[in-house]
Amino acid sequence: MFSFLTKPYPAPDLRLARLLFFSVFIGGFVALFLIFFKPFGTAQANIPNLNLFLAGYGGVIALVTFLPSLLLSVSVPQLFREQSWTIGRQMLYLFFIVSLGISASYWYLLRSGGQANWSDYFYFFRNGLLVASFPIVVLTLLDYIRKLRRYETGAAQLNARRATGKMPALATAPASADLAPATAPTPPPPPARPLVLTDGQQRPVLTTSAAQVWCLHSDGNYVEVWTVSDTGKHERTIIRNTLSGLAKQLPNEMFLTCHRSWIVNPELVETVTGNAQGYQLHRTDGPTVIVARGRSQAVLSALNTTPG
Repeated sequence: MFSFLTKPYPAPDLRLARLLFFSVFIGGFVALFLIFFKPFGTAQANIPNLNLFLAGYGGVIALVTFLPSLLLSVSVPQLFREQSWTIGRQMLYLFFIVSLGISASYWYLLRSGGQANWSDYFYFFRNGLLVASFPIVVLTLLDYIRKLRRYETGAAQLNARRATGKMPALATAPASADLAPATAPTPPPPPARPLVLTDGQQRPVLTTSAAQVWCLHSDGNYVEVWTVSDTGKHERTIIRNTLSGLAKQLPNEMFLTCHRSWIVNPELVETVTGNAQGYQLHRTDGPTVIVARGRSQAVLSALNTTPG
């Protein structure tokens, strides 16, 4: 029944600038909502400079959104890994932030007077959580459905275009005496220069053909380089280097950075799938390549020019 909670969902973007913008936006929204609508009998509250006091709630919410998220992203960054983030985790994260916001708001409310007691706190907390529960669940599910439809539809359309874009095999004309004399055969192109990938100390680690490199995946201080052998087998080579360092050794016209952790050869992509987190690129028995949502259009444009 609750299997949808395990569906992939985009992890929160906790980069400092994005987090700061989001926190200020949420705090500003709360402040404006309270000032303009004054819900829960706020308009009758005997509080000096009422609008300024209500705006303070926005500041409280902004701080409670920003500081815990920042501390979590720094202390336990693996908690927010995109590969393991789900609808359930997103809802838990939002309920956690909202719970902190409600608690902080209660103590801020005491500035207007009154004595703190646990009975009032739990009453305040319960009502706040009940009010927040519906929008958290509904908005998360609606956003999931919107993203899922977008990327699933985009992947299906791209696969269809690439399939129809395959060039048909040329028919072999029968030999005939009436045919024009054959021209001199075109000499074969010179063999491509081998691609030599080096580690951070400039020591050669892998020598291959650029056309046989499927993808590169950054994993901490190492990069996994996946190549396709002449028999179609995928082989992994681990190189101690950065992804950006190896990117400089690749021919730019053949490879595409599709994620901060992935570089892919578009010519070797067989199929594309999509879920709420974005697009994924596939080869049979090969590793799945993740496409960052911000680079979706660039990747789609590149794949539109390569037949599947």
